[in-house]
Amino acid sequence: MFNKRGQELSTGTIILLIVGIIILVLLVLGFTSGWSKVFPFLAKPNLDQVESACSSACTTGSVTDYCLSGRSFIPQTGNKLNDATCYYLATKSIINGCEVNCDNKAKIYEFATIAKLSEVKQLGSSQLSLLKAACKGSSVGMVIQTRVNYLGSTDQLYFYTCTAEDIK
Repeated sequence: MFNKRGQELSTGTIILLIVGIIILVLLVLGFTSGWSKVFPFLAKPNLDQVESACSSACTTGSVTDYCLSGRSFIPQTGNKLNDATCYYLATKSIINGCEVNCDNKAKIYEFATIAKLSEVKQLGSSQLSLLKAACKGSSVGMVIQTRVNYLGSTDQLYFYTCTAEDIK
């Protein structure tokens, strides 16, 4: 009778298949979710671009762009900051401030300790009550901005809009 043995794959072929699949998965992830998420060490500091955008918002006098529009900021060292407003960055002396007045639109609030979050943009009840307390004496619609650390290497500027109930 005939010997019906299957052809064996060499160890080298199996290793090349595994490496090929890993590379294919990385390519798919990179193109679908962005390369900076797949390889965060490839993200370059973008202070110049953020400073330019903030300068433009300042020149045009756009209160919304300067005080409330979030930008992704990647510093030379430290955590990336998502949704950073020009107002926040100027308040922290990261960029130069300007004549745009954010007093009626936004306030910066700092927690005594940065809240560690297990879920993105989910504040604990104690932090939320602190933000609501920061609304006292403000007007309805005032936006409280605070920096919150989540996922370890990225910070988020969290926005809380004051309601009529908060300012009583």
